[in-house]
Amino acid sequence: MQTRASNRPGAAVVQKATVVRRSCNGAGAKQRRRPDRECRSTRSRGEPARAVKPFGIAKRVVWKAYRHVKANRGAAGIDGVSMEMFEANLEDNLYRVWNRMSSGSYLPPAIRLVEIPKKTGGVRTLGIATIEDRIAQTVAKATIEPALDQLFHPDSSGYRPLLRAVRKHVKERWAVLYIERWWRVPFVMADGTISPKN
Repeated sequence: MQTRASNRPGAAVVQKATVVRRSCNGAGAKQRRRPDRECRSTRSRGEPARAVKPFGIAKRVVWKAYRHVKANRGAAGIDGVSMEMFEANLEDNLYRVWNRMSSGSYLPPAIRLVEIPKKTGGVRTLGIATIEDRIAQTVAKATIEPALDQLFHPDSSGYRPLLRAVRKHVKERWAVLYIERWWRVPFVMADGTISPKN
C-alpha cells in the first residue's frame, strides 16, 4: 500500500497499490492471481522450464502422462483419491506434479497393496500407486524408456537390472533421483501395516 498526501492540509488519502506482475511472456499486466498460478496460463506447454526450475520437465509431458494414466483407469492409491476426484481440480493437481518434479521436491507416497484371489487358488499381490504418483512415474518412463530400450535384447523383458542401467545410462538426473526414491517406497498392507521393500 502507498500513502499519498492530498492537496488539503491535514488530510491523507490512502490508495491501494496496483500490483503489476510480469506475465511469463515478459509483458506487464495487471493480474489478481495466486503467486503459484501466475505463469500457468501464459507459459506455453512446450516451453522448457530450465530457466525457472532445476530440472527441465515440460508441462506437456505431464499432460500426456495424465492422459495415459486416465486411459489405463485403475483404483485409488493410499490417499483414497480416485481419478474423478483428481480431475475435480485437474489444473492445480497437474501443476503440483510438474512443480514438485521439476524442482526436485517430489516425494512418492507409499504403495497400497491389495490381494487378488487367483482362480487356481491363493492370491496375487498388486501394488496400487496414487493417481499423482502414477502420473509422475509415467513422466519418468516416457523420458527414459526410448534410450533404455535400445540397450536390451528384445527377448530380455523378463529380468532387467533396471536400477544399474538407470544409473549408468540415463542422462536426466531428475529421472535417476525419482527412480531411486520409488525404489525405496514402502508398501502399505490392507490392515494398515507398513512393509518396507527388500
